[in-house]
Amino acid sequence: MNISITDNRRALVVTEESFLGDQCFVTSRSGINIAEALLIEAIARLPDNCRLLVCGNRTGAAAMAAQGLLGAEVVVHTLDCYHQRKVKTNLERNNNTAVTVLCAPDIPERDYFDAALLQVSKGAMSNELLQDSLQQIHLAVKPGGKCLIAVDSDHAWQQQQLKKLFGNCSVHAARRNGPALLVATRDKPLKKIKKFDAEFDMMTPGREAIRLRTLPGVFSHRRVDAGAQALAEVAEVRAGDRILDLGCGCGVVGISLAAAAADVHVTFVDSHVRATMVTELNCKANALADYRVLQSDQGLDEKGQFSVFVANPPYFSNHKISELFIRTGCHVLQPGGHAWVVAKTAKWHRQFMAETFGNAELIRRRGYEIVKAVKGQQ
Repeated sequence: MNISITDNRRALVVTEESFLGDQCFVTSRSGINIAEALLIEAIARLPDNCRLLVCGNRTGAAAMAAQGLLGAEVVVHTLDCYHQRKVKTNLERNNNTAVTVLCAPDIPERDYFDAALLQVSKGAMSNELLQDSLQQIHLAVKPGGKCLIAVDSDHAWQQQQLKKLFGNCSVHAARRNGPALLVATRDKPLKKIKKFDAEFDMMTPGREAIRLRTLPGVFSHRRVDAGAQALAEVAEVRAGDRILDLGCGCGVVGISLAAAAADVHVTFVDSHVRATMVTELNCKANALADYRVLQSDQGLDEKGQFSVFVANPPYFSNHKISELFIRTGCHVLQPGGHAWVVAKTAKWHRQFMAETFGNAELIRRRGYEIVKAVKGQQ
């Protein structure tokens, strides 16, 4: 079985690695992550024709290898539609129609899978999201089912969590203070299912407090992000405005702005399925009358439909996501519409917004920098 992993432009790249005694070859852009390699190697531990859940693997390589080598019924669970699209692209490249890719807030199955594979790459998920994921895996696998975790860095904390939840954990292919494969078996039901959601208030001068709920994986969990607070305080809205909150997280900025003026419409967009879910809940809890919530990792193609654009883009990806956000803002704003983008340090954002809009103003608030731009006549 040959698995070819591509970049987002479907350009085939050249690094090739073999696994499972040369039964599986994987071609990738920069080489397979060590945790992903451990997952692929772990497939040899699984029985033929098993039901397999794969989490945290963003290429689909482990899922394709398991389906091809074992004839397994494989479900890939993701929380972000960007990762879902990336895995589906790789499945299409390999003409694989057998693997199911699910983007959902939680794993819906209970007592269903024979085994679950979880890839844990350094910095890819918070500790609380990992705890939540492990609990969901415990609920999803059958009694006697196995959870196999591949960790690409120090694995002591993950090992401790598995022992606490499953009551057992064995360590394989370990390097000191480094990568390892951890294996646990579900032998007992959970005595108590832990809740990981959180509720908190946001206070903005001159507006009523809003109540917000979040879940692990949503930006930002358990608290109002200072950058989002600064953005909500600085952005200006008027009665009748149509607002786009791109990368909305739990909806904090858009909901706060909706409380500042009458008869506004807010469109919330995020790629993370938990973010869109809690945004919907938060809109209802705060009695928003005119809104919609959309899941997308490619911005929004609604030219000239908004008068206000707000965004708090993530810092990773070398500004690629920030570029997508800013281009989207310029595209969707009507002439005279205002864009507001926040960052801890917004030098790049100010320069790019000046190039894109033809103007950019820097405003400092709460240790953050907000760049304001106005859409000109086209």
